[in-house]
Amino acid sequence: MPDAPQCVASPREVAPASRLSLKPRSLFATFFLAFILVDALGTLLFTLHSYRQAREASSQSIDYRLMSAALALPEILGEDYLAQLQDPAKADPERYQRTLISLDRYARKAGLASLYAFVKEGSSFRFIMDSANEEEIRVGYFGDYRQLYDQAPPELGAVFADHQPRFAEYQDNFGSFRSLFLAIPGQDGQAVVIGADMFMEGIAAAEQSALLDSLLIGAIIFAVGALVSRILAGALNRYLARLGQATERIADGDYQLGLKEGRDPVGRLGRAMNQMGAALAARERRISQLAFRDMLTRLPNQVRLVLEIRQRIERAAAGRFAVLLLDVANFRNINELLGQEGGDKILRHLARRLRVAAPEENGVARIGADTFVLLLPWFDNVSAEAALLSLRNLVEKPFVSGNQRVSLRISFGIACHPEHGASAEALLANAETALQDARRRQLPFAFHDPDQERQRQLGIAMLDALDLAVDHDQLRLYLQPKIALPDGRVEGAEVLIRWQHPELGLLKPDAFVGIAEQSRKICDITLWVLERCMRLQRERQLGTLKLNVNLSLLDLEHPAFIARIGRLLDETGAVAAGFCLEITESRAMSNPVQVLDCLRQLKAMGFELSLDDFGAGHSSLACLSSFPIDELKIDRQFIEHCQLPGDQEVIRLLVQLGQLRGLRVVAEGVETRQALQVLTDLGCDQIQGQLVAGALSLEDFQHWYTEQLQGYWQLRA
Repeated sequence: MPDAPQCVASPREVAPASRLSLKPRSLFATFFLAFILVDALGTLLFTLHSYRQAREASSQSIDYRLMSAALALPEILGEDYLAQLQDPAKADPERYQRTLISLDRYARKAGLASLYAFVKEGSSFRFIMDSANEEEIRVGYFGDYRQLYDQAPPELGAVFADHQPRFAEYQDNFGSFRSLFLAIPGQDGQAVVIGADMFMEGIAAAEQSALLDSLLIGAIIFAVGALVSRILAGALNRYLARLGQATERIADGDYQLGLKEGRDPVGRLGRAMNQMGAALAARERRISQLAFRDMLTRLPNQVRLVLEIRQRIERAAAGRFAVLLLDVANFRNINELLGQEGGDKILRHLARRLRVAAPEENGVARIGADTFVLLLPWFDNVSAEAALLSLRNLVEKPFVSGNQRVSLRISFGIACHPEHGASAEALLANAETALQDARRRQLPFAFHDPDQERQRQLGIAMLDALDLAVDHDQLRLYLQPKIALPDGRVEGAEVLIRWQHPELGLLKPDAFVGIAEQSRKICDITLWVLERCMRLQRERQLGTLKLNVNLSLLDLEHPAFIARIGRLLDETGAVAAGFCLEITESRAMSNPVQVLDCLRQLKAMGFELSLDDFGAGHSSLACLSSFPIDELKIDRQFIEHCQLPGDQEVIRLLVQLGQLRGLRVVAEGVETRQALQVLTDLGCDQIQGQLVAGALSLEDFQHWYTEQLQGYWQLRA
């Protein structure tokens, strides 16, 4: 505070100084006003955000219902009836009216206004299906079969033009709607556009309800915040007043012990200052402890853990023990769900449970955000399952945090002394390797496996050698023939690859393709295969056989891949139509937007496209409707059990589905005569597998092909 003036000031001079000192009530008002302003601003931002989120959620829900209903319409009508509706000569008025009522009931259950379908004749749009109830049918308030629709929004014409789904908001004689238009293939290349409507009045009502809810919640939050602000302002005002009295005594230079102590805040402050000296010494001891302890859980940290392991190794009686590295697989999700404070609470609860499992001093440590280490008595693979089952039951028992019930997913990596390491660092490193192995194989636990470590080192060595494989011409082409049914004509071959490793011999793709994809070397390998195949075609070494070449998802994600294929076609003079490029269903759907764009570019260049392993994933129908493919390869898991009636029915449906879309259907993995007969009876177009021939080197394939009579394969007795 400033020194007192040396002369007597006039009243006019003293007045300004007195106004600078804040009285308790004015200080309280200042704090209260500041808290209220923060409360008001926070409430306003929360209300706006809540309303925007509610609107977005409502809009997404509406669009999802529209899309789900539109996608379901072909299934409701059935492919046969949908095809019949596109042919005026096959019109059935009675069935049309029954279907109107059926679709109306479905639309009402889905919360929609209507479902319908259009075809385009010239520049006009006509109904081929609508939804209506009995009263609407009686008064003619529906789209009759082949009725002209002359109030179409621009989005409808755009969907017919490019077959891309679109949302639209418009008004016609039937009302004001938010609609989805979705194109599906029809007969003779004619597109059918399915429409799904929702009344704008219902959408507006939902938005108004969301606004009212947000305002109500905001008002409640503001009221609660105002009450809390008043309490906080009062408490802060009182605290600062008492603190000012204490600091004035300190400003007078009273640093000696003997400050007044008592139960009131000032007395407690005096006691605190008297204890300051002693607290400094205690703090030094505390800092020393923190060097060996995790602050959150109070468990030993990694530094203390390493010391503990070293001590146990040195003790002969306790020389055999197990190091369990424990990882919470879903902790990131828990943190996102509960926030950092809730996640910390879960970690503290978990630490208490682990102390029960390893009660010895320093038997549990926390060495990472969600990583713990337990030091337990030694056990082997035989006794591990029972011991770890008991530990998992203890640790994975659900926690309750607020209104949330949280379950942990635990993985263990185990390294035992002395088998898996003679030092603390080696045991922890090997336990980490075992944990990674358990994660990769999706196992609850895994022991350190020296063979796995050798395999990992081998993988690193192969990664280095793979860089030289293309440049040193160590890759080899292998081909597996594709046979047409039922006549047995040899129509093509799938191109496979082998690596003639200078030390390990001939390696199959399983041994190096995964490494090639991890190192991004797969694109160079794919282009090498394409270049060799294009030169074979130009030199007509395989006649007119069509060659199937596998693509990786990384190929399609590479920004220069398409351009490099174009350069190969120009350099080799090959014809793109002589190749069919394959991509698996699961990989295609992992990045569908970019994959679709690349496939369209490859299709435009003249390549045929094949969807491999069809039926193995969960997006088969989406692949068929989106990707411009020419060939469908049924996943071999269905072919292996094709003698079972259930799998036969699945194969029949896949064959029919592919052929209805004009696709060539291929069955791979055909190994038995029975499978050949089943596939022939079901109308499959082509087969490949060990029954015909396995993967053959280029020379062996050429020799095999010349042995086939006039290019036709016959099953030998």
